[in-house]
Amino acid sequence: MRRMWTWVVAAAIILGALPGPAAAASPPPGFADDFSTPLGDRWEIHGGAWEIVDGRLQGLGEADQLTAPDTATGGAVDLAGAVAAVDGLTATNVTVCLDMTSLEREDKGIVLRWLGPNDGIWLGFRGRDADSDLTVAQAVKGTPTLLTPEFSVPIPAHDIGDTIHICATLVGQRLRVEVDEERVLDRTFPFRVRAGAVGVHALADNLVTYDNVRVDPLAAPDTSTDATAHPATGRPEDVPVAVLIGLCGLGWLLAGSWLRWRLARAVRR
Repeated sequence: MRRMWTWVVAAAIILGALPGPAAAASPPPGFADDFSTPLGDRWEIHGGAWEIVDGRLQGLGEADQLTAPDTATGGAVDLAGAVAAVDGLTATNVTVCLDMTSLEREDKGIVLRWLGPNDGIWLGFRGRDADSDLTVAQAVKGTPTLLTPEFSVPIPAHDIGDTIHICATLVGQRLRVEVDEERVLDRTFPFRVRAGAVGVHALADNLVTYDNVRVDPLAAPDTSTDATAHPATGRPEDVPVAVLIGLCGLGWLLAGSWLRWRLARAVRR
């Protein structure tokens, strides 16, 4: 009888130690804007001059506050001095699709996980005909880092006045970007900013427009392709603490049961 209760208690410990099923997190609602109505409360403006012109969001940038050095070329990439962020939307994993056009100079872009001028992820799209390219940069506590050397990520050729359609998906540390339905980037980056606002930016003296914005927050990272996922290696630290406690308890119960059985046999002899 005692053995039976020993096993019942041991089973209860193990079952209680095993982690239960995790509840699926619901992503925040999506956002869409074709700028057919006034800005209203849909956008937060941080610097620059933004207005709706001919059914598009038009932004004129201001002096850049951060510059990310390019160690590969010896140059540098300016980060946005003016940002228009979607009001009330904070995302970790997200897909952003929109149309963008440079009206003066060639720079334009979007921001992801943006916490302010000193923290966030910047995607820059430059239209220089055959030299059109994409740059990816991040800033952490005011320190900018260029994650793609200039001209290392070519995109479909376009120039000032040409509209391009962008879709960028950020999941964990994995960034995928399509330009005019052509995949131009699919790479893991050491992003340190975990969550923040989504928006668009305009650099100094650049006049840019944006249209047909669609933002879809995603519920959870795709750990099958995310470099931040760390599969179990069999080391003790990879096992949940509750499971270790349960296993230790089972070991002590089994050891105590065995000792009592040996002592009972010795007494009977």
